[in-house]
Amino acid sequence: MSWQRVMIRTLLGQNIAVLLVSVLFALVLSLSLLIFFFIRPEAQRAALVTAGLTEVLAVLADGIDASERVKTLQFFNSHPQLNVKVSSDAPSGTAQPQTIPGRFFLRELRAYNHGGVTKDWRVGDDGWLWVQLTESKPPIWVSFRTTPERDPIKAFAGVFTVALLSSLIGGVFLQRYLALPLKMLEDGIDHAVSGTNLHKFDEDGPREIAAIARALNQMSETMQMAEMDRAVMLAGVSHDLRTPLTKLRLSLTMLHGADPDLLISAERQVSRIETMMAQFLEYARGFSKEQMQTVNLKSLLHEAVIISSVDTSTKIECPAEMHVVLKHSAVLRGVSNLVINASIHGIPPIEIRARRSNGILTIDVSDAGLGIAPDEVNLLIRPFARGDSARTNGGTGLGLAIVNQVALAHKGTLDFKRTEERFRAILKWPE
Repeated sequence: MSWQRVMIRTLLGQNIAVLLVSVLFALVLSLSLLIFFFIRPEAQRAALVTAGLTEVLAVLADGIDASERVKTLQFFNSHPQLNVKVSSDAPSGTAQPQTIPGRFFLRELRAYNHGGVTKDWRVGDDGWLWVQLTESKPPIWVSFRTTPERDPIKAFAGVFTVALLSSLIGGVFLQRYLALPLKMLEDGIDHAVSGTNLHKFDEDGPREIAAIARALNQMSETMQMAEMDRAVMLAGVSHDLRTPLTKLRLSLTMLHGADPDLLISAERQVSRIETMMAQFLEYARGFSKEQMQTVNLKSLLHEAVIISSVDTSTKIECPAEMHVVLKHSAVLRGVSNLVINASIHGIPPIEIRARRSNGILTIDVSDAGLGIAPDEVNLLIRPFARGDSARTNGGTGLGLAIVNQVALAHKGTLDFKRTEERFRAILKWPE
């Protein structure tokens, strides 16, 4: 498994992961410091005191006759406040304490076995610490009362769990608070991309977010000015050429005795120039200002086929009563452009399918041709970009760019897909 697959992709997930790792590291470090600077020194101190007391009892036992040794030492049993028990019976219990502090204590206690006065150490079932003095007949076991054994590690584990959960919950709320300005920037960028209207980003908030917002505002204004300049230039050129073209068409109709074929060719070229200017104006105006309206989609698709003026028959698959909210002129132009492209660059039959699914409206225009190569898609949806067949057929390079404008005006996408038998241009957007 590669690192790219296990990496957390979202900023929320990354920040939470960093927070959890930091808290885990801090808690492990705290536990280590607690053990080595508190638990271990306290265990050493307690072991030293216990070892000294054991040595005193061992010296006392050696000074008593062996036959009277146990009986004399059992005198301590009548004084429970001394916290000492003497028994000749081996206690039942575990050989090792069950807690980390207890194990530290027992290990240090064995290290303090001065002169070998003790033979064995263990913790009985009653929680008392039992020490077997040096070998004697009968054996002597001395016990010291200790406080009930508590494991601070278990308490630390509880604290660790609470701290981890608190950090997780706090991290989620903190990240949501920090990510709110980023979400606002994302929404603003989506709004700016979906149309040509200038979007003003809010420059309030944290310094870093405000700096990004200012940069985006400057970039948005620059792009808006460039778009406006281009639109004015296209509209101006198209408008200025329309008057002389009208005069030229009028002059052609007034010519008498000229070659008929030449007149037909001249009129065809004039019509072609007029079509190109109409596309220039249409692209320059865009569709962002057109209002949404409810229309019968099947009627709109029939109208798009009619204005495309294709010679081949076009099949339309769309429910008769499908009413949708859209920009009528924009979708009409977009679908007609796709039909024209299919008729010029594709192979009949041409089919149009419309459907809605999971809140997504899809309009699919397909033909039996090879379509567009995958590496040319991004190029051909740009304005004034033309494929090889468009160059030979005199295309303007704005057909697919206008369709892409239609998709963006509806916050949708224009996609292309090649199946085994057909090439599909797919226009879709959320309703």
